[in-house]
Amino acid sequence: MVMCLALIGKVLSVRGKKAVIDFEGVEREASAEFIKPEVGDSVMVFNDIILEKVE
Repeated sequence: MVMCLALIGKVLSVRGKKAVIDFEGVEREASAEFIKPEVGDSVMVFNDIILEKVE
């Protein structure tokens, strides 16, 4: 059985194909190559890649 862990965070900034995401106080950079996020969006991130925007 394989388990995946995707986290939901808030976009703090976007620079080209990279975004800085806040995960409850921990900031990480993630690839925004497939999804075009805007500052303030909530996004699902897996392996430092934004998978989708979430409500």
